[in-house]
Amino acid sequence: MEKQFVEVNEELKKEIAEKVRKQLKVKQDKKAGKTGKSLVYKLGEVGEARPVVSWKKILKRELEKEEERWSYRRAEEDNDYQARIETFEVEDYPETEVMLDTSGSVSDNLLRSFLRQLKPLLKESKLKVGCFDGKFYGFSEIKTKKDIDKFKIIGRGGTNFDNALKNFTNDTTNRKTNKIIFTDGYDKVTDNEFNRKMKVFWIVYGNKDFDPCCGKVIYVDKNEFKF
Repeated sequence: MEKQFVEVNEELKKEIAEKVRKQLKVKQDKKAGKTGKSLVYKLGEVGEARPVVSWKKILKRELEKEEERWSYRRAEEDNDYQARIETFEVEDYPETEVMLDTSGSVSDNLLRSFLRQLKPLLKESKLKVGCFDGKFYGFSEIKTKKDIDKFKIIGRGGTNFDNALKNFTNDTTNRKTNKIIFTDGYDKVTDNEFNRKMKVFWIVYGNKDFDPCCGKVIYVDKNEFKF
């Protein structure tokens, strides 16, 4: 009985400690939103997950198969004036910018799920990732899965989608950039000419009422994200 009492007591302590941690976090989130000070922290290794959408299909330029292309090179003295055949490098990856909603309504578990989705996306595209809440905190280049696990979360204030949209890179004539926003969808997008022109993919977790004036919305059920 004494052993059983100790075990039950330990479980109770853990439950109370977890509740206290959650309450402290809610207070920190609210404080960050009121004071304008942003929280900066890392989530650590976020693990792996299957993609919730086919990233390759939604990119503007699908990757070509890695097959060699050949061309003739003009004859020169160093090869006895014999024409020779050389390979060209394969086509560059498309470029993608991702905005992560780091406002107070987005939990750490949901942010981990967002970051997991970047790992299969990284296989299909060059990748830059940035955080936003009421502010935008700049893009970081992501080259490896380790960069995703080490990614700094900045935010925990209110949400401003208009500010996020205007901080995407402007498309140039010769090169287009894929634009993706991960969010829980708890804010509105202003219906204006600038926003309506934005070609962006919204990956929206659990909020089917989100209906922005621009882009394509992909709703994701909570069961499709691994927590």
